Amino acid sequence: ATAAGASRLRIVNGCDREPLWVAHEAGQGIGPDPQNVKIEPLGSYDFQTPGGLSGTRYWPKMRCDERGNVCGIGESGGPQEVCGTKAGCAPPVDTKFEATFGHEGEEDWVDISLVDGYTLPFRFEMLGNCSAGFGSHRDGGSVVDCSHLSFEDCPGDEDLGDGRTGVSLQVVNPDTNKIV
Repeated sequence: ATAAGASRLRIVNGCDREPLWVAHEAGQGIGPDPQNVKIEPLGSYDFQTPGGLSGTRYWPKMRCDERGNVCGIGESGGPQEVCGTKAGCAPPVDTKFEATFGHEGEEDWVDISLVDGYTLPFRFEMLGNCSAGFGSHRDGGSVVDCSHLSFEDCPGDEDLGDGRTGVSLQVVNPDTNKIV
């Protein structure tokens, strides 16, 4: 952990053609940064991570209106989020970064969550001397590279066996009836 108010989280837009919007929450609110932070192509944003900021979640959104709402990707709701007017929010299948930031001298906890699915590929890089897991110490950082995730490689359905029919695993935008 670092001094209060310092940033321990930088999000970089690796797309060179479109802006990325980042929605986030901390506990029951949005945390110290404005909601729907716009990051221009190949740009970055350093989020505030004061000591004791807990229960945070950050997720990417794209193809949004000028305020970062009503997005084509990632509009799954949350504090101060405005979803589409016809069908409401999309299912929460977003690529998620979750963290609790300790006070100076304490630990930070991070989790990259793809448990419900993912919307965009990413690369997570941890810098400095960090504990990785239950006490194992790593010097110099650690990388989780999911930058090659591809929708084309996703299964379209799941065979549940026992004579049941396949179940679709694809998320369909109810406004456009297209796969998200």
